[in-house]
Amino acid sequence: MNNIILPLTKDKIPAAAVLEKECLDTAWSENAISEFLSSDTAVYLYCETEGVLSGILSATLLFGEAEIENIAVSPDFRRRGIGKDMVNALKQRCEKIFLLVKEDNYGAIEFYVSMGFVKTGVRRGYYRGKDACLMELKV
Repeated sequence: MNNIILPLTKDKIPAAAVLEKECLDTAWSENAISEFLSSDTAVYLYCETEGVLSGILSATLLFGEAEIENIAVSPDFRRRGIGKDMVNALKQRCEKIFLLVKEDNYGAIEFYVSMGFVKTGVRRGYYRGKDACLMELKV
């Protein structure tokens, strides 16, 4: 099985929005994704697996530093290396990656630690009253 990582194109926005809604509490709408893509600092990657949009990763990239905004993998395609492949594709574009993750999202934190991210701080009440861990990866 091959995971193909590509920049999101306009024709893939509806599928990306559906995947975000399926997987994320903070999902972006089609309009929000389209608006994000219009920014010069936007990186929005998607993974295609077996001909299906199986994952998304959006990030803001500025001066060699990326901040992951959203990352999601379809439940039907989890544990196939899609998240890792998308983060690795982002690593090719920057020197450092930051992200925020709910402190009780243990699966995501375990994934990020396995990729080499380290916890560097806490944002109190960031997620509707729940704290967020600030994590960083030096590429």
